[in-house]
Amino acid sequence: MSGDAMHRVLAKHRQARKHLEAFDKAVRDFIGDDPCRTEGRLSDDHMEYVFTAHDVKTVPEEISLLAGDVVHNCRACLDHLAWEISMAPDGKTSFPILRSPSKDGPEITGGISAAHQQALDAVQPYKISPGSPDDALLEILRKLDNDDKHKVVLASVSSIDGNVHGMPRHYAGRSPETEYEWGALEEGGRVATFRCSEPSPHMTISDFKLIPSVSLTGISSAKVPAEARDLLTTLHKLVAEIVATFDPL
Repeated sequence: MSGDAMHRVLAKHRQARKHLEAFDKAVRDFIGDDPCRTEGRLSDDHMEYVFTAHDVKTVPEEISLLAGDVVHNCRACLDHLAWEISMAPDGKTSFPILRSPSKDGPEITGGISAAHQQALDAVQPYKISPGSPDDALLEILRKLDNDDKHKVVLASVSSIDGNVHGMPRHYAGRSPETEYEWGALEEGGRVATFRCSEPSPHMTISDFKLIPSVSLTGISSAKVPAEARDLLTTLHKLVAEIVATFDPL
């Protein structure tokens, strides 16, 4: 592609970057305002000290809308790429994303060169993740973009690795085993459990701090929430890498 063509293709990618920066700021502001609190309580049998989530705030619509804007512009960047490499582009020209191979391979309206065809096939979900194409990043991008056309991208406050707490005190037996609950926070839901080897009626844990995040849900076969900033940043980077593979061909 010429330099002008590459600049046109990456226009939507640059726009996605602006939305990503706005998204990042909105998330930081939301998280900085303490979107939930935790309460700790010793179980009736004195064998567990459990922290639960309370006053969980709803993620502002602005954050979900910005996530959709990032996704849409990343997807549009690939469609712009398809237009530039097509030998006869028209109103139906788009960048195909396939979970399973078709008889003639992925096709772009107007036809593309053999080298571009090979590159197009190489980035497909069925090639990148043959055992689980739903979890390929390009398929996640396709699904998120399709979802955003019909509804606001679903975001939730989630717990992530990195919770901070003081040392348990006044426990009996071995040090308590700790189990964290990762994923979307629910009112009254457990976020951490400290299990004792023996009843510990006087056990306390001080300075527990939940480190929350904003996650996107329902995007993989496992239905596990994905930390939104990391995912959107990764998708943005992926699109740039895909475009770069077509540039010298």
